[in-house]
Order: sequence, then structure tokens, then C-alpha cells
Amino acid sequence: MEAVSSRRGLQKVANYATIVGALGLLSVPSGWWGIYRSRADLIVERRISHGLDLLRAMAKIPGHQSFEHWAAVRAYLLMIPGSADMPMTRVALDANRSDEELAA
Repeated sequence: MEAVSSRRGLQKVANYATIVGALGLLSVPSGWWGIYRSRADLIVERRISHGLDLLRAMAKIPGHQSFEHWAAVRAYLLMIPGSADMPMTRVALDANRSDEELAA
């Protein structure tokens, strides 16, 4: 009798261990997805930071109303990815070019 009850106890422990192991295996893809999303969020954050650094540098350009000033502003505008930021300024300085046009 005692041997049968100890086998049942070991069987219960083995069953619980199997369930816990299966739950652990299910958590691995979830962890991978979290890592993937955090990397994507980091990329977006770095792009935003880069754009803000360029805007900060544009604000520090001396010599308002001079040709060098507007040439520098245009160069910074061309470095900012996308064309959604400051559309009127981009049109005024002919800095509204797509990435394909700049690569050619």
C-alpha cells in the first residue's frame, strides 16, 4: 500500500512538472515577440531623436536671412527622413524631394 501511494505521489509531481514545463515552453515565443517589439520601438525612438537633433542644430544656425543660413537649413531638412515635417518650409527651400530622387 505504501509503495502504491508513493508512486501516485511521484506521478502527481511528474504531471505537475510536465504542466509547468509546457507553460515554460509557451512563454518562449512571447519573450521573443517582446524582444522584437522592443527593438522596433528603439529604432523608432532613435529616428525621432535624430530628427530632434537636426532641428536643434537648425535652430542654432547663425546669420538669418543669408544665403548660407538657408543653404544650411535646406541641408538639414534633406537629412530629416520623410516629408511630413515642416511641409511649407520644405517647399520654399526646394527640400521636398523623395528618398529615390536623392539617391539618384
